[in-house]
Amino acid sequence: MTLKLFSLIFFSWTFSAQASKPWEDLKNLKCSTEFHSLVQKENWISQNYKQHVSMSPKVKVYRNFSSTIGVWHELHLSENEAPVIYKVNDNELMKLSFNKQCGVIETKEQWPYEVASFLSNQKEEDFTNASLKSVISSGKSGWIYFWSPKYTYSVTDMPRVERMAKEFKMEFIPVVDPRATQAEIEGALDVLKSQDKEASKLRSLASESAMKKNMSTDLYMRNGLNHFPVIYVYSKNKIPDRYITGVMTREGLRSMSSTFIKELK
Repeated sequence: MTLKLFSLIFFSWTFSAQASKPWEDLKNLKCSTEFHSLVQKENWISQNYKQHVSMSPKVKVYRNFSSTIGVWHELHLSENEAPVIYKVNDNELMKLSFNKQCGVIETKEQWPYEVASFLSNQKEEDFTNASLKSVISSGKSGWIYFWSPKYTYSVTDMPRVERMAKEFKMEFIPVVDPRATQAEIEGALDVLKSQDKEASKLRSLASESAMKKNMSTDLYMRNGLNHFPVIYVYSKNKIPDRYITGVMTREGLRSMSSTFIKELK
């Protein structure tokens, strides 16, 4: 796995609206016929795309937002070059490219070391793609609160957000940055409980076992490592392709959450 791909997958930022068929924006793609056949075979024409920041001005990067948790792909397109596609299926990362004869070459890629290291240490109690599927398929509405002990505001704002979740009749599911050590997590919670008298009364903060490490690659593909805190809204058995980042006012959080839910069909 190259540093370039690492940057694209984990530190890219959405900046354009939906592009239903982004490959039509570029002309003179090499292996165009074979690429279009692959698009039809994979049924990518039915999915939504958003453009992401590319590490090269010559390459346009589009990421899909599929309805299947844990299944993603990124299109890397450039003029006079053959397309390159990266596919994520839960914890597996594959690369599709074209050889000189325009035959499709599929190779298994390694996750960046930092990601591979904590995925390899996954525990039964961690929050995974399967956990995310279970949460969303419940039909309930809620917030997944992704925090890190290294981002102070994501720690100190957690009790307030949980209280608002209860007020707005939303589920509250906290998950923590898996790069954090157990000592860092426990230390952050100890400080929080000493500063917030209500914290120890809350379900999420009453037990360290509720502080599950996030191992969901789906949330990573939703830019889950860009900043903390991140709140993912879910409702109607779906999760929007947008999310809430940073500390929000009560009305701001309520309004954005409501808007996201209304957009879900």
